[in-house]
Formats: sequence, C-alpha cells, structure tokens
Amino acid sequence: MQKLRELRAALKAKTDEAREQINDAEKFAAVDLEIRAIGDQIERAERLEEIERNVEGRSLSEPGTEGATEWRSIARGETRAMTVASDGGAIVPEQLASQIQNRVRDISPIRSIANVVNVSSADFTIPVNVRGSVSRWSGESGDRNPETATPTIRAVKPTFGEVNAFPVVSNHLIDDSAYDVGGFIVNNAASDFAEAEGAAFIGGNGTDKPTGFLAVVPEAADDATRTAGALQFVETAAVSLVTADDLVDLVYKARVGYRANGVFVMNSKTASIVHKLKDADGRFLWSDSLAAGQPPRLLGYAVVIAEDMPDVATGAFPIAFGDFKAGYTIADRTGVRLIRDEVTRKGFTGFYLSKRVGGIVTDDAAIKLMKVK
Repeated sequence: MQKLRELRAALKAKTDEAREQINDAEKFAAVDLEIRAIGDQIERAERLEEIERNVEGRSLSEPGTEGATEWRSIARGETRAMTVASDGGAIVPEQLASQIQNRVRDISPIRSIANVVNVSSADFTIPVNVRGSVSRWSGESGDRNPETATPTIRAVKPTFGEVNAFPVVSNHLIDDSAYDVGGFIVNNAASDFAEAEGAAFIGGNGTDKPTGFLAVVPEAADDATRTAGALQFVETAAVSLVTADDLVDLVYKARVGYRANGVFVMNSKTASIVHKLKDADGRFLWSDSLAAGQPPRLLGYAVVIAEDMPDVATGAFPIAFGDFKAGYTIADRTGVRLIRDEVTRKGFTGFYLSKRVGGIVTDDAAIKLMKVK
C-alpha cells in the first residue's frame, strides 16, 4: 500500500502542476504525459495488489485485513477514523474510499475504458487541439522562418454532479463482529454508483451530472466540419438491420491511430444480434473469450457490454467504436462523504455516501457511432 500511496500523492502533485499550466498547451501536454504514465503505474500496482489478495484468498474488507477495523468503527458511529465535515457528515479516509472507487471501476463498463483523472476542483478544464497546425518540409538551406499555421485550442470542461448511494444494514449485524460490514458498504455503494454512472457517461445531459457521449446529437459530417463535441455516425445500409458490412464500415471510419486502441460498446440485446453475424465465408465475426476476465472480440477488437446503450431500432445509435481513452474523460473529485442515518428506520442504520464525478467528450474524432437506418 505504501507504493500506491506514493503514486497517488505523485498523481495529485502532477494534477496541481497541470492546473497551473492550463493556458500553456505545450507545457500542459508534457505534464499530461507524466500524469498518464503515473496513472498506468497505479493501475498496474492495483492489479498486482488484487492478484496478491486472490493468491492469499482474502478480500478487501474481510476481518483481519486492512480497512476492516476502520469500516466497523465507521458503522458504529466512531468517527475517529474520519474527518468531520461542516454539514455534519464525514469524509471517508482515502484508503477506504479507494476500496469503493476500485470496486466501481471493476463493474462500471465505460469507466474501465475511458480516461479517468482525479481533480480537486470542478473548474478542471482540458485543452484540446482542434487540428490546425501544419507541418512543412525544407531543404538544407531552405527558408525556415515563415511560421506554420497555429493550432486551434478548444477548452473542454467536464460537467459534474453528485452521485450517491444509501446502503442500509440492521443494527444487529453491525454489532456482530463476524459480519463483514465493510464489504457490505463497499459492494452496495459501488453497485449504486456504477449504475448511476453507467447511464450518465452514455446519455447524461450535463445538468447536475456528467455529459454523456450521446448527449450532443451525432452528425454524419467529417471530423473537420462537425459541431464540437458531436460524434460522427455511420448509417446502416438496410432499414432496422445491422450487418457484417456495417460493422466493417464503422471500424474503418475511425482513423488508424484510434483503431489501435479501439473497442466496441453495445448492450446485451445488441450483442446477441451481432454475435450471430458471419462474413462472406460463413465465419463468425464474434470470438468468445478463452480466458476468464478477458472480453470477447469482434473483428479482432474487444467488446464492452454497457446496458445503457440503446437497442437496435430505427434511428437509434446502438453501437459505438473507438479509442475511449482519447475520446471520453471521467473526472473524479477527490473524497467520498458519508452521513450515518439511525433515525429513518428504527433498528437499522443507513449509510448515505456521495461523491462528485464529471464527464465529457474530449476528442470527438476518437469515437464513431453506428446509426440504424
């Protein structure tokens, strides 16, 4: 855990540095590369910690492991493990809040493929280069003085909202030392958070919630001429029908740089349709995973199931494809707040947990949509 704490501290420091360089695109880009590198290190460290837990046969919050005692203190109203907030609630300690965040990441489909950053303010802004700079060739003695076209920078600001969960447990179970109250709180809160986030990251309208990638009406226009934030769509050839050729067209509508990290996103009903499609030689386009924990693949690309995606229907956008790390950013405000409620239901204690989260399309050229004719 020491390694993870050091990495998260480094990430916070670099985030603060990026905020200071927000008006300098070149310096911001350099710091952003460092932030991405630290983020990758954190993911690897968290994955190693998960593997070690599995090897040892223990969970995040079972009795005797890190966090179990603290969670039990919180459940019993002993706030020594928390910082009391001005509204009468409390701030869940970072190491305990991270258990909820890690669990949300495991079950939230869009969060698992998007670019996720931690921010300390809702004023977080992302500068996006809207293709405008032009490279130039010159000979050994050629004129290098004329400037090339300067890039256009568009400021993209995630919209934020507060997502909350309210798991309730009986006081008898809280008093039972053998009951894993921490696991109950973590799993229930994470499930509620992930369900709310899943809908917002896809279709959220940006009012007191993240702006989903389907929020701005998609357009057929090319990358250079579309409305900022609108994704490009490819229409199916047949009415109310998705074919193998449509999927190929969707993949190749994305530029090669985005295809390298491309993933398909669709819900289970759409997946059941696509799963049956074959190419001209009778081979299925869909390949089921042969290893636990690995996603199935479609045309060689991973498939992520997000139940909040639209069904296949006339005029709908049931399938997305592209590089979501480049195309969509999720911004987590640091800290999870908790309020204990022993009043609403006698004999039970409720745990009102909340956190601030934002989301926005960053690079609208990175994600393409399929529209059903």
